[in-house]
Amino acid sequence: VRDTLQRQRPAGDYVLSLCNWGAANVRGWGKDVGTIWRTSTDITSGWSRMLHNFDSVVTRELYAGPGRWNDPDMLEVGHGDFDENHLLQARAHFSLWAITAAPLLIGYDLRKAPPALLDVLGNAEVIAVNQDQAGNQGVLAHDGDDYQIIVKTLAGRGEKAVALFNRTDRPAEFELNAAHLKMAAD
Repeated sequence: VRDTLQRQRPAGDYVLSLCNWGAANVRGWGKDVGTIWRTSTDITSGWSRMLHNFDSVVTRELYAGPGRWNDPDMLEVGHGDFDENHLLQARAHFSLWAITAAPLLIGYDLRKAPPALLDVLGNAEVIAVNQDQAGNQGVLAHDGDDYQIIVKTLAGRGEKAVALFNRTDRPAEFELNAAHLKMAAD
């Protein structure tokens, strides 16, 4: 399939999605065959399942880059724990996929979306982080029991995007410092 696509589209302007649900070490060979590869089993519209799929990509930044992407499955924004009654969770889900440079494939009928969900899915700043020209995946800069810090180096000189992610259902206090950003303390 890849060889046929390359013959027909020599400029590489296609997407070949590999799906074997993260098995067979796809992260190691996926970039040589496809454009995106699934890193986990199918997502569902629950918070714990979203966390599982996010965890399947957050430490695999070395496999991703321009033209090759880890894929934790489609977005569940609009469904279940990520519907219009759970906007904080929907924003978290969308932002985590964006900072890890995951494909932003929407699994929701946009014709039925209330304005609040369209605002989540159409957030230009978050989409810009996902689509940044450098093509970097965010890197886990802090991995605590309650919270994580993910830092993505952007194409602009010295620019970084940061996600402060509270994995729990209770308030968390974050400490973000220069070391997390790989910057000098001054």
